[in-house]
Amino acid sequence: MSGRLGGGLLMALLSAGLFPHAAAHAQDPSAHVRLEPHDVVIGEEFRLIVEVRGASRVERVIIPELFDFAYCINPYDPAVEVKVGDAESGAAANSVSLSYVFMPTRVGFFEMRPFRITADGRSLETDAFAVRVSGGADPVVTARIEPPVVNMGDEFTLIAEVVGSESMFLEFVAPDVFDFAEAGVGGGSSSTQRWRMRALEPGEWVIPPVRVVDQDRSYESEPLSIMITDEPIEIGAEATLQSEVIWVGGEFTLRLAITGVHELDEDPAIPETDGFAELLEVERPWLFIVNTEKTTSYSYRYRAAQAGSFEIGGIRILADGREFESDPVSLVIDEAPTGEADPPDGLVLVGALGKTRAYVGEPVVVEYSVQNLGSWPSISSSAQIGTMSWPTFEDFEVLSLNARRVSVQQVQDRSFRRSFSRRMVVVPLEAGTADIGVAAVEYKVVERRDDWRRAPEDGLARDSTSYILTSEPLSLEVVPLPLEGRPASFRGHVGTLAVASRVDRNRAEVGETVTLRVKVSVTGNVDALAAPEIDFPSGVAVSEPEIVTVLPDRYDTPHGDVEYIYRLAAVNPGTYRIPAVEMSYFDPESEAYGTARGRSYTITVTASGRDAW
Repeated sequence: MSGRLGGGLLMALLSAGLFPHAAAHAQDPSAHVRLEPHDVVIGEEFRLIVEVRGASRVERVIIPELFDFAYCINPYDPAVEVKVGDAESGAAANSVSLSYVFMPTRVGFFEMRPFRITADGRSLETDAFAVRVSGGADPVVTARIEPPVVNMGDEFTLIAEVVGSESMFLEFVAPDVFDFAEAGVGGGSSSTQRWRMRALEPGEWVIPPVRVVDQDRSYESEPLSIMITDEPIEIGAEATLQSEVIWVGGEFTLRLAITGVHELDEDPAIPETDGFAELLEVERPWLFIVNTEKTTSYSYRYRAAQAGSFEIGGIRILADGREFESDPVSLVIDEAPTGEADPPDGLVLVGALGKTRAYVGEPVVVEYSVQNLGSWPSISSSAQIGTMSWPTFEDFEVLSLNARRVSVQQVQDRSFRRSFSRRMVVVPLEAGTADIGVAAVEYKVVERRDDWRRAPEDGLARDSTSYILTSEPLSLEVVPLPLEGRPASFRGHVGTLAVASRVDRNRAEVGETVTLRVKVSVTGNVDALAAPEIDFPSGVAVSEPEIVTVLPDRYDTPHGDVEYIYRLAAVNPGTYRIPAVEMSYFDPESEAYGTARGRSYTITVTASGRDAW
């Protein structure tokens, strides 16, 4: 867990006027940290005070990841003290102190990495330091509410933790909150427990102590209080485009953010585009909370179909028994991608094939990634992916299309950042040279300009620039499957197969059903797998197979399991042989054909007092 300079700190610094134009002593910015108190006892709070001296502004503070033995109570809202230097009085240079409060959870001696600070555009670090946490006489139960103030209908979390106990047999007993809240299911670890609750009645309420039972002993936390308000909920909805440049054939995303809603009555209506864009996907909604404000977000991915100026109308929303809609969104679709500036050196879109030679029907990975071969952009900026367009793949079948973010990687002793990657699995359909055209991606860099001296209403200034990155075309040599050694049971699968079969019984009466299951484990194009051909014996009625496909991972080379479920019924008594299932394949790695077989079965059917089934 790490923390950054939060909104509360920003307002505190602005109201304190950091820093007026005083004639302070000239001094290079520096950062220091100290501990209060020096003797840290488990279950008792301690403070880490970070002091930045000689700076006219502080842009960012990152707390080191040290919470294996403690957690920070106020990572986004530290207490702030500002001192202004004055050369005439001989006062120290400008300084700002940030006070972070921690609660230790383990006893021992712990080394802590430095705090990292950006001040006046310079990167600073405090010294590394250590903390010794001593144990108390008895284990301590601490409890807290997040957030401590909620509105009716909102959720809050009760968190209880035992510090100073090595026991693995702790039982947490939740307090009774049924007068004012609905308690949800709890969960946690051996020393921590969390309960999700929903506020039901307005007022200031006392939450009784959390009790923890350790075999024949028990401990309790201090009681807590929570404020439940009954303020009218202001519902808002905003639809925004995550692309600044859109072109015909490009994919772009419309994001809908709904705030202040306890629960949607139904999913929002799909935005209408009147044919100028094709809806590709609706991403599942996700919920996030900032400063107790709940936001539900939906994303709609489109492919632009026509050039021109268009409008996506307001999106109709039903929530809390009310109906409202977002404002319409205007967009311009160009014929071809055009960025606002030429990309800087080292920022490129690279396309790569998993192999340059493949067989007809063999899946091939094609990956496009944005690669940054330098330190650009700066630490104060962020990058976003906007509109994207991909080759048409006319001579291929496209199996999957996935995106991911990738961390810094090393290539030939040189580091580069792959900030975006999209991988496709394609299957060549014809022999010959298959050409793959260029891909294009909008790469938008948002530059943050933190200036503590401007008016608060100016907010956080942001400059953005959209660059259009294009890849080089690719070429794949596609060769036909060999005729030599091709089995009679080959039905075109390129990859590998493994076949397993089973029946639910070997004996049945006339009128009973026998179930045959054939499971095929596949690498290759799972969707194109032909059903097995089974020569069932005469006198047995066979249903059309029920097909169950499981695709655990479509990101890398496709693979999965396909199960065929047959129901068999014999008309007359007798002994019936179910032949072994045989399926053949061509393995491109060994460049040879192979055959997989299951088991054969003998089913004995006896007479019954009923007619044939």
